Amino acid sequence: MYLLEALLTALYLMAMLLWTFCNTADLTIKAYANRAGHIAAAQTPLLVALATKNNVIGWFTGLGHEKLILLHRVVSRVLLLEIWIHGASRFKINPTGAINSLWRKEGLAAGVIYGVLVFVTIAPVRRRFYETFFVIHTVLAFSYLVLAILHLRGADEMSYYIWPCFVIWGVDRGCRYLRYALLSGVASSAGTSATVEVLNHDTVRVSTTRRIPLGWRAGQHMFLRFPTLGALESHPFTVANVAAYAEGGRRERKAVWIVRTRAGLTQRLKAHAEDKGGVATVPLLLDGPYGAPPDITPYSTCVFVAGGSGVTYTLPRFHELLLQVAAGQACARRVVFVWAVRHQSHLSWVADELSAALAVAPAGVEVSVAAYVTSDGPVDSDPQHTLDDDDDDDSTDAEKGAAYDEKLPPTPASVLRGVDVIAGRPDVRKILEDAVSRSAGPVSVDASGPTALAASVREALSSSFASPLAVLKGAPTVQLNVEDFSM
Repeated sequence: MYLLEALLTALYLMAMLLWTFCNTADLTIKAYANRAGHIAAAQTPLLVALATKNNVIGWFTGLGHEKLILLHRVVSRVLLLEIWIHGASRFKINPTGAINSLWRKEGLAAGVIYGVLVFVTIAPVRRRFYETFFVIHTVLAFSYLVLAILHLRGADEMSYYIWPCFVIWGVDRGCRYLRYALLSGVASSAGTSATVEVLNHDTVRVSTTRRIPLGWRAGQHMFLRFPTLGALESHPFTVANVAAYAEGGRRERKAVWIVRTRAGLTQRLKAHAEDKGGVATVPLLLDGPYGAPPDITPYSTCVFVAGGSGVTYTLPRFHELLLQVAAGQACARRVVFVWAVRHQSHLSWVADELSAALAVAPAGVEVSVAAYVTSDGPVDSDPQHTLDDDDDDDSTDAEKGAAYDEKLPPTPASVLRGVDVIAGRPDVRKILEDAVSRSAGPVSVDASGPTALAASVREALSSSFASPLAVLKGAPTVQLNVEDFSM
């Protein structure tokens, strides 16, 4: 992802700089000073649109907001450079003018605020202090837009680029509140509540049964808002099951999420459930579904690899694929499902969903399901990230966590029927090489989990058995889908 982000930034930067300097003669400063500002203003609506959950770009391209956010970051960095070029050039032309005119002061303030806005969005800050980052990001973004309008009020043709940003944002919020109303306000007899169950020291399961008219596609996510725990906070979580109607119901669907707790809202959610004896009922507002999972129905072999809570993406995809094969809507003849967990008791997180998926496996399709248990004893007090760890795990008492897990009831043998439980970590390269070598047609690989897992999958598929040269020699093509929700 980092390489792709760097490449897109370089390409977009090149295009914008060419646009900035293309009509200059001998790089005359007056020729591009205002032009850079004009280009920055023109890019602002695009920047805002790429940050929203509902926008025309996503509708036309089929890309979800979680993919478009990458382009949002690319545009933001290039726009900052254009602002710097504009501001530095105008200061060079008229050094005293920057402090003598109100509209110039407003432009200077807008540029400074935008610079701070970009620098506080670096990955370590986003991931470690996301909730604080979100508030700061929102306040600075609105401040920049207001100051930009004030700065451009004397240039009517340029101000037209700024005020539509508020319209774009308003349309997005309107769509989101409409979803809240449809999925929560017009609810079924089950109401707007959800059940929160503590699974282990850093994981809870959230489930709700309500009317969700169009359901969701396997692999899509929803934004969950718990009004009594954080009225203004919502977080995205992948739905861990397929969109089937609830038992005994024709309109209501049961949705399940596996939530890894961190600081902030998720920690409060877990603490609230613990205060109620491990299971609590809380009000829940839903917004979604979002995301555009790739179509894997044409592939002959499909491999799903997950680590920890990444199973919430791969398991419903696995289940949906088997349903599609049974209905004659998919071509898969071999399906491989791999899940790395710390303790065998973690299999109970999605035991019902896994059993339901295995129950619909059609005859004639080779299905292989393996759960790798990486640690059933006390863990090191300073653990390293492994394939079953989730990123940025800020739990500081690993031994206490392991003890908590060991107190959980063991997973019933009936749940494990059809699942190979293996001690140790999966050999990702060997699993993928075996899947590719045995496939009679194209291969799809879905991976979800910590960074170490995604890296190992990418590294394996860059080996000779899946290289372009191997394809030229007759090996099947391989499509890799990595689900990454890192902020």
